[in-house]
Amino acid sequence: NTGACSFQLTVDPTLGIEGQINPGSIVLYLNPAKDFVILSNPEQIALEKLEIFNVQGQLIKTIGLSQSAIDVSELSSGNYLFVIYAGSERIVKQIVKE
Repeated sequence: NTGACSFQLTVDPTLGIEGQINPGSIVLYLNPAKDFVILSNPEQIALEKLEIFNVQGQLIKTIGLSQSAIDVSELSSGNYLFVIYAGSERIVKQIVKE
């Protein structure tokens, strides 16, 4: 027994749904960090605030995002989750503090 099948694949050029945020466009660098982390926002997404959580899920700090340099000098060494808010969307990034 043999069979044959044919199909046509159409790729839509749309890269996302309007109104959704591309989390890959937000980058935090200098990771691992010592004194500060730089937030890169090349798509100029309207970001509201950033919350820093430790690995136990405790909120450590809340920061308004009026600048691109985030001071982490007062944090102890370890892993942290940075939750970035943009409207109803949240973007989560992990940072290692040396």
